[in-house]
Amino acid sequence: PLSRLCMRRVFRWSEAERPPILTARSARREYPALPFEVIWEERGVRMRFRGEMSPADILNANLAFYADERSDRARYQILDCLEVTSLSDDPQGYEETMVTLAAMDNGAALSLGPVKVAMVAVQNEDIALFGRYSDVSSDIDSDWPTRVFGERGSARAWIAPTLAP
Repeated sequence: PLSRLCMRRVFRWSEAERPPILTARSARREYPALPFEVIWEERGVRMRFRGEMSPADILNANLAFYADERSDRARYQILDCLEVTSLSDDPQGYEETMVTLAAMDNGAALSLGPVKVAMVAVQNEDIALFGRYSDVSSDIDSDWPTRVFGERGSARAWIAPTLAP
């Protein structure tokens, strides 16, 4: 499909490295567990990453957010990286992904309005990665506030005012 072709060109994946892209047909097949989980909550989403995180994992989690109609009502995203053990060795891939995500989110802000983006992480590599996303978002004047937290409770306290009716 076109999406695989585009993603392979952007991230320069070989066919063997390409992560599975889930469709209704492929969901019936046996695949290894994905290194991320998209957990929908009443007014937002928590994306939980675990194990080794790659640029494709981050992009696919974000694409899963936008593919779901609940994203139209979302007021926050929590990127939970507390279970990430390492980042794959692909600095250029991460750079391209952070720029792509910041641009996607900025475009989505036109229809979704402000969405708070909280990252929960303790590893310096994860924090630096999200810092790059925040820098790019700031450079393009994104309306989505971003912040890094060391624990889930602090992130939830920060998004709490957004949940008031």
